[in-house]
Amino acid sequence: MSFDKKRGKKLLVISLLIICILLLGACAPMQTSGGITLNNDELTVIVFNVGQADSIFIHTPQNENILIDAANNTDGEYLAEKLTWLGVNKIDYFFLTHPHADHIGGADEIINNFEISNIYAPKVYQDTQTYKEVLNAALNKGIKITSAKPCTIKLSNATMNILSPTKDKYSDLNAYSIVLKFTYMDFDMLFMGDLPKAQEKDILNSNLKCDIIKIGHHGSQTSTSEAFLKKTGCNYAVISVGFDNDYGHPSDATLKLLEKYNIQVYRTDCDGDIIITSGDKDINIKNGN
Repeated sequence: MSFDKKRGKKLLVISLLIICILLLGACAPMQTSGGITLNNDELTVIVFNVGQADSIFIHTPQNENILIDAANNTDGEYLAEKLTWLGVNKIDYFFLTHPHADHIGGADEIINNFEISNIYAPKVYQDTQTYKEVLNAALNKGIKITSAKPCTIKLSNATMNILSPTKDKYSDLNAYSIVLKFTYMDFDMLFMGDLPKAQEKDILNSNLKCDIIKIGHHGSQTSTSEAFLKKTGCNYAVISVGFDNDYGHPSDATLKLLEKYNIQVYRTDCDGDIIITSGDKDINIKNGN
């Protein structure tokens, strides 16, 4: 091979490498295994498959990250890995809906491993090791936990409305659940924590209209009254629930009610991670299986 041919081949290889580097660096989506991607031009909501527990992640096109609950103690490392694979290194708002272990168990792992700007939780103390570990993790990083009460949190191009708790004292720990309505452009989603039917009545006069509802208490018959569901006018429902769980969740009554109103149901025990994306007006839902 002549010198000119060798040099030409070398220049071609170098050029191809430069092109590849440029393409990879040009707004490439962050992604994890299982086909989950975060794109900078659309909203992404991921209802993680964490068994009989709750953890939901929201990513806006403005690179704002919201985490709602952190599942069980044994799920903390798993969630941290999932978020890291997504390219997440900071969480702007972390909502701990109530102090049950299947909602806050992995929160200390999240607090220890990510930059957290704001933590919201109901003002109720739970004398458990799990709860103490969360408090200590926040204390060690100098993060103040804000007591949740009805208000509107404004993001760059979205809002998060805290609808509940509306009172200071309840006899049932589930009743303290933070209920959230997230709005981005024409997209609305409700996150119900484990709120019981009795406390659903307290927010019936709120603007509950939404496209999607994360059903309360894993689909238990203690949540999701017909009056409440009708107010939402939702087309889709997501149930975070463990496969073959001991509680019989979701209940037949809840599933029949959703069917009555022709609401399409997605379940983590059947569908794995549930990935919701929205651009201008379209809503796309797929599973991670």
